[in-house]
Amino acid sequence: MKRFFAVITFLIFVLSFSVCYGQKNKKTKPTPQPQPQTQSTQTQQGSTKSSPAYIELTLRKVEVEAELKEILVDYTEAHPKAKNKQAEISSLNREMERIASMNASMIPRMTATFGKLILRKVELEAEINTMLLQYEESHPQIKKTKDKLEIIEQEIQKILQ
Repeated sequence: MKRFFAVITFLIFVLSFSVCYGQKNKKTKPTPQPQPQTQSTQTQQGSTKSSPAYIELTLRKVEVEAELKEILVDYTEAHPKAKNKQAEISSLNREMERIASMNASMIPRMTATFGKLILRKVELEAEINTMLLQYEESHPQIKKTKDKLEIIEQEIQKILQ
């Protein structure tokens, strides 16, 4: 046991000595001068994937994937709960691809509120899928939900114009 502590103490001493010695002899690097941004670097920095809307969708996708994993502990992939989560994930992926493919000039419109609007659209789509398992498409509740979905889609289109 004493030998173990001696080895550990020695290793700590060697590590601390090498860190201290390395800091004393370390040469400082000159700080790089900022370069003027060109159009291509501005486009790279302003990716739609870094927009608040895309981040909102990413967070929700992670939550749904975690929920799906929890469901798959007790049920198979064929279970309606699992299928609903899988459909929601595919809707989120579709919306994320749509945002990612947009021009960088659209970034100012891609606010967190815009992302929440898209999330609401995805939730309504999932709700409709769930109701279709229980009711026919002509059911009044399904019609109401589809009307809400249509209104949200119109608002999304207004924002993107």
